[in-house]
Amino acid sequence: MRKVSCWGIGKHAVRNILPALETCTNTCLVGAWSRNTEKLSETCDNLGIKAYDSEFELLSDDEIDTIILCTPTGLHAEQGISVVSSGKNLWSEKSLFLNEKEQSKFEKLSSEMSTDVCEMFMFLYHPQFRRLKSLLESGEMGKIFSLSARFCIPHQESQNFRYQKNLGGGALLDAGCYPVAASHSLFGSDYSRISSQLINEENFSVDIRGNAKIDYPGGITSFLEWGFGMSYANEISLRCEEGNISLNRPFSKTSVIETQIEISYNSGEKNRINIPPSNHFVDMFSSNCDMTGLNWVKNQSKLLKKISSENGEY
Repeated sequence: MRKVSCWGIGKHAVRNILPALETCTNTCLVGAWSRNTEKLSETCDNLGIKAYDSEFELLSDDEIDTIILCTPTGLHAEQGISVVSSGKNLWSEKSLFLNEKEQSKFEKLSSEMSTDVCEMFMFLYHPQFRRLKSLLESGEMGKIFSLSARFCIPHQESQNFRYQKNLGGGALLDAGCYPVAASHSLFGSDYSRISSQLINEENFSVDIRGNAKIDYPGGITSFLEWGFGMSYANEISLRCEEGNISLNRPFSKTSVIETQIEISYNSGEKNRINIPPSNHFVDMFSSNCDMTGLNWVKNQSKLLKKISSENGEY
């Protein structure tokens, strides 16, 4: 059983991560750390877990073997390196590192300390996405021609870290990484060509929305779209030789809703595969984040950097 503590207790951690860790039979939630001492005390008292007095106390706790990083994106690399340097396994919120120098540090430290380094893309572990992968791998749908994926959300409050450049904000790293991760998981990270567009707007210091087209050597093309301040979109569809496939709510879903995979065959026949409710955070922790280790993180970062390079560096 993994003994874990959480670094960062924002809304997402309190609403999704901490409850999932408590529910998962493969994890034991030991404690948490946050600079917000009032919220830290309240959260830890409610859960009956340890409230660390400092980052040093968290990193030096011999009781735990894994630290989950739930801080703003721009802090992940520096804090993640501290975690791995302490000899702890790292499960980090996306995106973990943004450049090759940070990648090299993680590779060196992870090898020296024999630790796991993973990104938390929970949707990959949900039965809906697993069933999609199995369906495509079975060959039932014949040749795959294209994937379309969208993850768009309305604007959040203006003080949200997603709008702060110094904290790693921006639509690509927060929302766009999900469609990119879906394409990455299904078709790999070797591409023949990527074209992309990141869009900025007045009064925002970060990219607000964007799109990308990824052409793969085997002839598959992925069309990806993401953004803030847009009507909500959370969908994946594929055009295949034998018909079309669509998924509702693939990237973000509650643990109580039933999801579907809908197949429209060339014959006119339709098939709806109902996927029972499942908590994809629990699914991910139960699998020890085993789909998204350091090699995954490297390749995901490579794709994001190429998409971003069409519009300059991060």
